[in-house]
Amino acid sequence: MPSKNLISSHRFLLHRRMAITVGAHRGYRKLFPENTILSFDQAVNHGADMIELDLHLSSDQVLVVIHDQSTKAVFGTDYNVCKTSYKDVLSKLRTIRHPPQPMPTFSDVLEWLSDYPDVKLMLDIKRDNPAKDVIRLILEELTKKNTDVNFWRKRIIFGLWSVDYYLLNQELLEGFDVVNIAVDLKKSFQFANTVAAEGGKLHGISFLHLIWYHQKYRTELVKFANSNSLVLYLWTINDPYLVKECGVNLITDDIGMAKKALSGVPVASGPTWRYSVGCYFKAGLFSTVQFLLGRDYNLKYLALAMKKFKLL
Repeated sequence: MPSKNLISSHRFLLHRRMAITVGAHRGYRKLFPENTILSFDQAVNHGADMIELDLHLSSDQVLVVIHDQSTKAVFGTDYNVCKTSYKDVLSKLRTIRHPPQPMPTFSDVLEWLSDYPDVKLMLDIKRDNPAKDVIRLILEELTKKNTDVNFWRKRIIFGLWSVDYYLLNQELLEGFDVVNIAVDLKKSFQFANTVAAEGGKLHGISFLHLIWYHQKYRTELVKFANSNSLVLYLWTINDPYLVKECGVNLITDDIGMAKKALSGVPVASGPTWRYSVGCYFKAGLFSTVQFLLGRDYNLKYLALAMKKFKLL
């Protein structure tokens, strides 16, 4: 069993909550094609409390569910989602991972969601979306399904990377839970402080899970969250030990594993030294990311490497 002090938790949320919220990252991504209705359905069937999904706006102004701006990784052919028609092209694509699935629209997801009244959606709104239009279009889709905005305020969490998306849409976002999706600790704190200065209230921060391996940065995040009454989520936790020890809300590719780990089902064991080395490597990697971000380096290639090793 790994040494607990490597990833020791600040269980600061547990006195406020009966249980940890477990979100499915792009659905049940571990076993099914990501960001598809099948993946969402399987995630809920395996106990997900929330579905985290990604939104882009196609050239014909359709909100579509896909992580990358390019379709190549998931669908095999390379189209730029933002420059391609959903009706004529994107709707006809099928995932290269089996079983082949279509790219859903946000409207499709809302129709699916009607069968699951207790499940929430966290919308990861990508920064290539037009900031002045995307929130409005999301709300239009919501109110087509149910005109009662208060109904949706209990079901939808807006995940924003940039505070500009909040500032340009503050009135539209009023009453909704808004979280900052972040990898940069300093900018995340600035995001929350800017929202507060504008008279708004940030619901929480959804932070890259690697921070939990680094004691100094983890402590800073927890202290800031406590001081500002912010809810914490960690993405993307696929390590069963970290699932058990972090003590905060989590977003995972492997919902089945996460639910079992939280319920006390024994997780796979391995050599303690190997896990310890992994923890120190991840702490060092996160420290490197913060250093580079603080100096405005382009992290494109580092991000690609982290994706390859399933750290993003």
